Amino acid sequence: RATRGPAGTAVRRNKRGRSFGRRRTPRPLAQQLQDGDAFNKVFTRAWMAALRLPLSRAQHKLVLKHLPENVLPHITRPMDMAEFLTSSYSEGGVVSLLALNSLFVLITAHNLDYPRFFLSLYQLVAPSTLHAAYAPRFLSLLSLCLRSSNLPSYMAASFVKRLHQAALCSPPAAALAALALSAATLRRHPACRPLLHRPPPPPSAPPTDAYDPRELDRLDKSGALESSLWEAGALQAHYLHAVATLARAYETTPGVTELRKDS
Repeated sequence: RATRGPAGTAVRRNKRGRSFGRRRTPRPLAQQLQDGDAFNKVFTRAWMAALRLPLSRAQHKLVLKHLPENVLPHITRPMDMAEFLTSSYSEGGVVSLLALNSLFVLITAHNLDYPRFFLSLYQLVAPSTLHAAYAPRFLSLLSLCLRSSNLPSYMAASFVKRLHQAALCSPPAAALAALALSAATLRRHPACRPLLHRPPPPPSAPPTDAYDPRELDRLDKSGALESSLWEAGALQAHYLHAVATLARAYETTPGVTELRKDS
């Protein structure tokens, strides 16, 4: 049994009416939320409870869209989102694109160990992705990911080849971004120089390419380093002058030109 004591405390009494302790009355929720730490705790509990609910596809995409900027900076344990984000990232399509941003935050800022991150990212580089409404955001995040100094040369070459092949079937704006990103990747990875100087197969010969775009699990077996950038030659005939100019600029781009000469 409890009676009201001084200063808003509850005095607990036994059957004989003797007090044996004091219990402070919890503050109202509105008062708790005025404290930043308390707000973050309540905010975290609310979001973790919401993510346990069954979400429609539209709700799922809406949640992923707002997580990186409006949720992750304010929750107390961002790593608690890892299971939800990795599961979303493995779904493919637009859901994977939307999960990429938040997952990248967990990997870079909170040391999330996700070994298949680059393999899944590689699979997202496709014409369907570059046609999506979120293509600019995806290419921006892809640029950040490919800046990693730990990226092996065979993986960098595979991304360059896949970007070029996706650019062949993409809208002009996405093709421009893919070519620019490929050029930047080549500058950062000099070991990919064979892609620049190896001549493409002659037009009269049967079409052959050492690169296998169907190899999605072992990029060291993709054959990208044994291939050539014949796609850049095809893009030089693009109907949009800006794309054709950028494809021809591979021979004069600073850093890329030096790679050709050094070869």
